[in-house]
Amino acid sequence: MLKELVLFKYVYEGDNFRDIAKKANTSISSLSRAITNLEQDCGKKLFIKNGIALTPTSEGKFLYSKITASLNSVVFEYEMFRTSIPQITLLKPIQVNSTFFVRLLHDEALKCEELSFKELNNYPTREKAYSDLLIGEIDLFIDKKPLIDRRYQCHKIQTDDLVFLRSKQFHGDIIESEPKNIIKLKWLDDYSDKFTSNPGTNEYLIDSLISFYDIIENSKYTGIVSEQTASTLSHEVYSFSGVIGKMDLYLIVANRNVVNKPVLKEIIKKIQESKLTLR
Repeated sequence: MLKELVLFKYVYEGDNFRDIAKKANTSISSLSRAITNLEQDCGKKLFIKNGIALTPTSEGKFLYSKITASLNSVVFEYEMFRTSIPQITLLKPIQVNSTFFVRLLHDEALKCEELSFKELNNYPTREKAYSDLLIGEIDLFIDKKPLIDRRYQCHKIQTDDLVFLRSKQFHGDIIESEPKNIIKLKWLDDYSDKFTSNPGTNEYLIDSLISFYDIIENSKYTGIVSEQTASTLSHEVYSFSGVIGKMDLYLIVANRNVVNKPVLKEIIKKIQESKLTLR
């Protein structure tokens, strides 16, 4: 009945069917049918025909007073939705610097699109992330594990070399090939504890970037970071090893999201053409 109520409002506020139909972008017969259907549904006479004009009855006036505010609110909310700035929800680990995505907001190629980014760093499981990509809760997912599924696009965006990072104060320039005490930054998973021990090892997992480097600087713990990151740190405070391994980064997006938010296609291209900074 929503369509009929909208047309009822047009008729109530108009002068004659011809002008009303033009304003409502419909036909005179559709207007007449809508009023008839509405009267049959509510069992009340809403208008009295007076030549080419319609005069509202007391029931018609009462109905108009009841629905006007609600219909105006619906129109307002729709206009707000239609003109709203698209929000891109990005799930990424804290190891990936956000600077690149801030720059995207001012990218010349995207200036025709007003954007906002919502960044997430914690998520219960990968399966939950994959599921939320499909329903549009997440638009972009940066992960170190590839996904092979026809419902998604999975783009390998870069490969980074990994190194051991240590404090010179506690270790000097010596880097063991197999450190006894290792601290790692967690990767997306939402652990209930800030500082989690891996049973059976001297390995610790932490979810604070500041604490991660603070612990390395002020203890005998050895961290694992990208060579790119290690090379930017103070050489007076830290020393780092040669390459101990590699880490691939993948950009995952649901195909339906690319259709629903066309700007994602350009954002994906920008990410593929760039080098994300790790920290």
